[in-house]
Amino acid sequence: MPGSPDNERAEQTRQKWFRLRRRAAEAARSVAATEDRVAQTLERLAENRPDADAERLRAKAKEARRCAARERDLGAQYEASSRDGEGRGDQQERT
Repeated sequence: MPGSPDNERAEQTRQKWFRLRRRAAEAARSVAATEDRVAQTLERLAENRPDADAERLRAKAKEARRCAARERDLGAQYEASSRDGEGRGDQQERT
């Protein structure tokens, strides 16, 4: 029934879920940017190190880039799901 307390609570919960997903997307993008900066720093350090150290630092940089990519993917998923159905009716109306 439109306007009923249950429907209003359900809509509030739905909107809160969308807001939380957007915040999670922002956090994931921030983590990805940090991982990219870590990778850049490690690569820069590797330029001035002996081969064994440089190799280890480049491996760590590569792992940081993989983490950044995972976080960007996760952020994109959160962002997409935060827009799913926004401004629309319930699940059945979205099909």
